[in-house]
Amino acid sequence: MSGKNVRGFNYSTEEDVVLAKAWVRVSEDPIVGSEQKGNTFYTKVWNEYKQAKPGELPLCPLASTSTRVKTILKHCVRFSACHSTVAGSQPTVVNDADIIRITTALFNGKKIKEPQEDIGRPFKFLDAWGILRFHEKFCTGGYSAVER
Repeated sequence: MSGKNVRGFNYSTEEDVVLAKAWVRVSEDPIVGSEQKGNTFYTKVWNEYKQAKPGELPLCPLASTSTRVKTILKHCVRFSACHSTVAGSQPTVVNDADIIRITTALFNGKKIKEPQEDIGRPFKFLDAWGILRFHEKFCTGGYSAVER
């Protein structure tokens, strides 16, 4: 990579949240919807991202943002499945923070009995998942990042 203005490949949590919100807005738009070709859909997500991103963040190219959105969705769908498994099997005395810790451990392939045990790496898309988890297509498993 050369030049001063070349964007690196790392996205911040803040950018991931903006991308998740953009995906939700485009998906829920009754005129746009999500039943369209991938390029058209992700161009609209990118346009939403451009409008909503904080000014101090550099603009990422369309190809990069569409790849990032697909990555976020792929991981969040899997995390959501782990969360459903954990939430459905835990007694009511376990709090939400413990459920997230146990879910993270399961996502990382670890089986723990107590939330205080080592869970491995933190789930890096937790903030984006907090936005996506309640979207209808996301909750019902009707979305696959591979579809587009």
